[in-house]
Amino acid sequence: MLEDQIRKNILNSFTQSEVEKGVYTDNWLNRKLGRVGKEYTKKEGNKKEKDNLINSKNALVVVLGTYIGMGIVIDHKVYEGSHLLAGEYSDAHMDTEKTFKNTMAAYFGKDGLERATGLTGKELFDHLDDEKVYEGLNQYCQNLAWMLSNIQLLLDVDTILIGGGISAQPRLIECIKESMKGLTQWFPTLEEPVIKACKFNNDANLL
Repeated sequence: MLEDQIRKNILNSFTQSEVEKGVYTDNWLNRKLGRVGKEYTKKEGNKKEKDNLINSKNALVVVLGTYIGMGIVIDHKVYEGSHLLAGEYSDAHMDTEKTFKNTMAAYFGKDGLERATGLTGKELFDHLDDEKVYEGLNQYCQNLAWMLSNIQLLLDVDTILIGGGISAQPRLIECIKESMKGLTQWFPTLEEPVIKACKFNNDANLL
């Protein structure tokens, strides 16, 4: 099973002393695997169902929730980084201002969405007929598209999956796609990836 192989590869990257010191924990591994593992395969009895990353060589899974989390797949393998921090994007800052409101978590987590639209994720899609709410969602998607385009220049993935409860709303995914297409003139070398919702939406980071 692919998930078991990924788990084995990550475990093999730890030294015995790191395991004894608690650097590795099952909770940490489940969180890291959860962002990508469920999008490969899902078994239902003896039937294997293809999911959203099964044909992707390089991919990025972006989970929008309280904060923002990412899982990175390079050459069909989860990339965890030299210090197991790859994809822990919430703590990244927009510039040199040393405050939480300047982090990616504040911009793209639930606080950022509520600040842009004035509504929670649950409320948002019942009020898109409101012009101000719709403009707020567009601004949120444009900011997210800029961020994803910058990451795409670094990783050059073939697929970006959007997870979290809000990803169940098709209008969000369409808004992100349209926003990224609108940035073509600013990113002339960018190869636009396939963008779609995680199959498991709000459960995208759970195993």
